[in-house]
This record gives sequence, C-alpha cells and structure tokens, in this order.
Amino acid sequence: TLTFRQRGASSELIPGFPPVFTTLEVDVLEGGFGYIRFDPFAPALAPPILDAIESMRDAPGLIFDVRGNHGGASDVVKLLIDKLVDQPAAIWTWRARSGSETIYAEPSDDPYDRPVVVLVDVVTGSAAESFAGSLQAIGRGIVAGERTAGRLLGGDIVELPIGAIMIYPVVEQLLADGTIVEGRGVIPDLAVTVDRIDLLAGVDPALQVAIEHLQSPSG
Repeated sequence: TLTFRQRGASSELIPGFPPVFTTLEVDVLEGGFGYIRFDPFAPALAPPILDAIESMRDAPGLIFDVRGNHGGASDVVKLLIDKLVDQPAAIWTWRARSGSETIYAEPSDDPYDRPVVVLVDVVTGSAAESFAGSLQAIGRGIVAGERTAGRLLGGDIVELPIGAIMIYPVVEQLLADGTIVEGRGVIPDLAVTVDRIDLLAGVDPALQVAIEHLQSPSG
C-alpha cells in the first residue's frame, strides 16, 4: 500500500498566480482503513491522490481529510469523485445570470466502491466544500466534523490598471440536491466538536468518529 507524507511542495493552482504550497498525507490506519489528507485541490496533487485511491482498492473504507483545506480547482474535485462512483450522476450545477450548467460524474473504469467518510472543519472551504457536499448530496459519502466555511462561488479573474489581480464571483454552485453551500456551509452527518482538552491530549475525535462509523455494520 502507498504510504507517504509530502509537505511544503510548490504547485501552480491558478495560471498566472504565484505557486501555492501543497501537502499530501497517505496512510493506512488500524483496521486497514485508508486515510488521505491533502491541501489544496491542486492539479499537481490529482495524480498522486488517484494513485493512492487505487493502491487502497481493498481497504474496507476510505477517509478523506479536508480539514483546513482552503479549496482549489473544481476540475480536481470532479476527477476524485469520478474515481469514487460507479454510475453517472449529476454532482452540481453552476448557476449564473447568463444561465446554468450541470456537471456530471463520469465513473472511472474501476472505481473505489467501499464506504467513504470526509472529515471537515470550520476552515474547509470552496472546492473542499464542493467535494464533501457533493459526495454527501449523492449519497456516496458521510461527512464528519464541523460545519464548513460556506464560501463556494465561482469567479472570474481580471487584471486591474495598477497591475493587481482581482477575482470576483460570477456563478454559484448548487449541489445535486439543490443545496447552496455559499453562506451555509456543509452540515456534517456526524457532528464532532473540537475540544481544547482533546487537542492538548493529542486526541482526534473526528477521526475516531469516522473510524467507528466505518467499523459499524451500517458503515
């Protein structure tokens, strides 16, 4: 099984913008459950994440940890969802003043078909919310943790006369069940509160809840 940690690598997230730092952690937890944590949804991270999912094909469950993940490219979100579904399905709709466009999952040839849990927190935003919320809306994954940031809009990029770059929102995203995440956030199926005592003790309640869910008969 692929098990590694990659921290502090530099990658382009938006063409023309300075590179961002990326992190990726892949591990196998007690019980054989796969664990993938990364930030952000950068194109350069898509291949190793897809490789990690493939390497964990026999894992009884898979945990995606997008706590602290500030977002990224929606194309990367779709690539990951394609690896987790076995049927075509509408996953979200972009809605703008000029009209709307629905995006559909296109299942990979051999997708991962075991249970999935996505861990989120109050910092989880943008594309990370799209990932968690879309899996939740189509019934493909359980979301655990805290309500997310609620900042999920698509934007255009313009260069100002002074040379600065401005991104401004032009579209909103509706999940497959009609949910608008902007201003609302993704509400976890399994709510887990962060406690200072747990942090000081090095305990991760959200991860424990995810594992317990995967171990349960309903998982």
